[in-house]
Amino acid sequence: MEGMELPGGLRSRRLAMESASIVNIAERLNGLLRRRDPLGARRVVLSKPGYVWCVLRGVLQVVFS
Repeated sequence: MEGMELPGGLRSRRLAMESASIVNIAERLNGLLRRRDPLGARRVVLSKPGYVWCVLRGVLQVVFS
């Protein structure tokens, strides 16, 4: 995925954190789509804790990189 490299190349830490969070959300949703049928009965969405975890993980990736 090309977007995974974006956060590391940004000068603005806040923009890098946001980009890393978005990449993490996209990766998680992609994994859910591969396991679940989006046309079936269950919607493919992140739970609130799952969403918060993706954002926190993105922030931490930038802080500790």
